[in-house]
Amino acid sequence: TVRTEMRPSHPHNGPRASRLRPDLLIEGPDVNVLADVVITTPTAPTYVRAGSSRTGLKAAHINAQRKVEKYAEMARFERRDLYPVAIEAYGGMHEKARALLNLIADRAAEFGGGGQHQRAETFAHVNAVIAAAVVRGNNRLVDTAIRFARRPHSTTVHRASGRFVVQLDPGR
Repeated sequence: TVRTEMRPSHPHNGPRASRLRPDLLIEGPDVNVLADVVITTPTAPTYVRAGSSRTGLKAAHINAQRKVEKYAEMARFERRDLYPVAIEAYGGMHEKARALLNLIADRAAEFGGGGQHQRAETFAHVNAVIAAAVVRGNNRLVDTAIRFARRPHSTTVHRASGRFVVQLDPGR
């Protein structure tokens, strides 16, 4: 079962639970999963300094670790398996993201009765949906960059609270 769940904004029995909002909860007869998704750009200066130009999936690994640090306590409290879904903007996936795709494909084949053929189709479909979402996100990023580049005034881009903020300076 996959469902959307509203979590209360007030504290309840779990540590830090009221402030955490995982992206995905999957529940089934033998499945109890909490997952949170991050798309990262390995060419960002932070990741290049950390070695992403020398080590494959370095940015995905760094972000997967951050998700584990953020959600491990909640997953333990709720008795869920934690899957940090870290995907690089160029398509590479952290091993736990691939493991979650395999879990989904395995369960689809198991409960759908279609065997390995159904498993392969499910895996390919979920992978294609993720790839399309990453491409759409990359496209939006490029479109935004082009729009700002065409403006006649200077811009300053900085990162604040996990988001990129563009400050326009019309005086220049």
